[in-house]
Amino acid sequence: MSPEEAAEEKYGVGIYFGQDIDKQVFVEALMPGGSAALARAVKAKDILLKVSRLSFKMARMTPQLQE
Repeated sequence: MSPEEAAEEKYGVGIYFGQDIDKQVFVEALMPGGSAALARAVKAKDILLKVSRLSFKMARMTPQLQE
């Protein structure tokens, strides 16, 4: 699903994730009008390091995150 398609559905916090060659999860785009875009605390190309206590170091992207 592209950022544009996901933006039309308006779900979650409004972040479209990608994964680079080093397996780092990063913010590919923010959904216009989504919570993340409105908060202005996250921007495209930011690398996701941790969610609560779950480290993303050396994490692989799950199929759910790739959609």
